[in-house]
Amino acid sequence: MTKETFQETLCIFCGKNLKNGLDHKITKEHIIPKVLGGWIKFPFVCAKCNNKFLGGNIVKILKRNIFIATAIKQLNITSAKEAYRHARLEVILDKFPSEKLIAYFDNKGRQRFFPKNLSDGSLLVEDPDLKSVLEKKIKKFEKISGRKIDFNINDFENIPTGIIIPISGTNINFIKHHKSMKSKITISELDKPIPFRIPAIIAFEHLAAFIFPEIYRPEFTPIAEWILNIHDQNRYVVCHTFFENYNPLEVKYLPYHYIRLDYKDDILSAVVVIFGFLVYSVFIAKINNLKYTFEKDLFDYYYIYDINNRKVYKFNPPQILKEEHAKFIDTVSTFGLYENKHYMKNNK
Repeated sequence: MTKETFQETLCIFCGKNLKNGLDHKITKEHIIPKVLGGWIKFPFVCAKCNNKFLGGNIVKILKRNIFIATAIKQLNITSAKEAYRHARLEVILDKFPSEKLIAYFDNKGRQRFFPKNLSDGSLLVEDPDLKSVLEKKIKKFEKISGRKIDFNINDFENIPTGIIIPISGTNINFIKHHKSMKSKITISELDKPIPFRIPAIIAFEHLAAFIFPEIYRPEFTPIAEWILNIHDQNRYVVCHTFFENYNPLEVKYLPYHYIRLDYKDDILSAVVVIFGFLVYSVFIAKINNLKYTFEKDLFDYYYIYDINNRKVYKFNPPQILKEEHAKFIDTVSTFGLYENKHYMKNNK
């Protein structure tokens, strides 16, 4: 796409460009969000739609979902610290099961917890933090009491783990915790659902990348408007993953996204699979015909986005897989037709 064509391009969502104001300047948009490991960008979204409805807004939403946060950490798309930055983390130690310890991930992605005063009054401290924490505690005690404490802080490496150690002459009793002691981390407050806007955007932008500029046809307008004016009704999207059946920390996420466009009985639909686990069907539009008929060959394949190698593969699935996903397509087509009777009636 030349620079001149780039400037002439209209936003696939709002239909505007630079001629309608600087905030509608066409920008490059990831067809799969960068936070999900997407790397391919196309220049067909204006700055206003990108900034207000897509871009950073989508990143914030996705990072507040436990499945997405765990996947991007597990697949090393981002650091553990960044993946769980919006979460509340707690560690439960087998030796102290009744104690709730506030946890975090350090810059190297290691699971850590803050020093904690236990119910018996002793201070539980992780081995790497022990020296600095005790130095501060002793200095504070000396300042308040006006007495010098005889405790060789340099001996802390020889201190045994898991037992209460009193510091003579003070009220400080501490327990040294070592990473070898068994623990379990719990993650909360990442309870935001994945909005249906996400698979709809992925499917819509993927389609635009292949049949641009056919995407500007009026048949596509309703889903573009729906994406920009999202509401709670999932009239264009069906989710096939039943999240309550899975522990997000135990799911095996794959470093691949799968997208398949389907053209059947004038219904254009898509299957969007995120990290090989989250499966959605997206009802795009009713199309009387496609101008570029040769593009129909695209709909026989899954497009596999390999996050690790940054490559895209075309995969012609075996018949059993086609039949399985045909059920998704039939479901979403029926659902879309039912929910959009008025629109469909006027666009036959």
